[in-house]
Amino acid sequence: MRPAALLLLVSLVSLALGGCAGSAPPTEDGLPDEPIAAGVGRLCVVAVDQAIRPVAGANVTVRLPDGSTRSAVAGEDGKACLDLPPGTYFVEVSHSHGTFRSAQTTADVEAGLEATAKVQLDRLFEQEPYHVTQKFEGFIQCGYAISGVMSSLCVNDYTHFVGPYTCPECEHLFDRRSYDFAVDAGWQTQVFEMTWDPTAQGTSELMRLTISHFPRPASHWYCGGASTDPVLVRMEVGAECEDQQDEPALVPPEGLPNMHLFAATNAPPGKPASAAFNQGFTVFINHFYFGKPPEGRSFISGSGFPF
Repeated sequence: MRPAALLLLVSLVSLALGGCAGSAPPTEDGLPDEPIAAGVGRLCVVAVDQAIRPVAGANVTVRLPDGSTRSAVAGEDGKACLDLPPGTYFVEVSHSHGTFRSAQTTADVEAGLEATAKVQLDRLFEQEPYHVTQKFEGFIQCGYAISGVMSSLCVNDYTHFVGPYTCPECEHLFDRRSYDFAVDAGWQTQVFEMTWDPTAQGTSELMRLTISHFPRPASHWYCGGASTDPVLVRMEVGAECEDQQDEPALVPPEGLPNMHLFAATNAPPGKPASAAFNQGFTVFINHFYFGKPPEGRSFISGSGFPF
């Protein structure tokens, strides 16, 4: 073979195996294996569980001297790296699924050097996390909201709450705004989202959903929300809701056999009452067991489920 042909063959093989000149192969955590820039150091945090297994998806957050933060997500090897100015840093490691207890550590970073910190995240549950979705479709043929909380029938008197448990004789009005459901043991988060379409016959400016224990005392609402946009209410195990009324007991970690969801019209601010006529609505209930979804997650908007 001629030298020129041999040189061409070697060049083609080199391109096929090595790619373009100057490109760096990715590391196991998906970050380019680039040299450390001048004046900074590299901090690599490795997250493991009690069995020293890598925790993929761990969130590593470092607080800078000016109060800002830098974050990275660990790859399949549980490793996340950040290039930082020299100094001592407070490092917090958590997991978005809520299946691990967060942990903290400190690390020293020196210019031109790579420092490694290993952090152990304790698993909170032996069970794998999962979620259960429920969907409730209802409508208010004729409603009335007083003080933004109570809803009564548009009949001769306004003293009855709607629902088969409090007003069996009202079922012929086709008013369906309540839903009973169970919460199983091991729950961590419940996310309630209500959507509705305004009707041609008119609707209230706001809609509302409230969640209470069953049987539900008329004044003991556990949690609720109201909005001109889709309503989103989030309940956490062992935590009170922001607008919780009175002092009902919290839903225990072992769950409850019967809870009650109540949809109503809501009086706008400054107005004593509002009515809804043939108002349809849909409530999506997502129960998360042995894990938590990220804060502020709306599932009807297409955010997706974490597990």
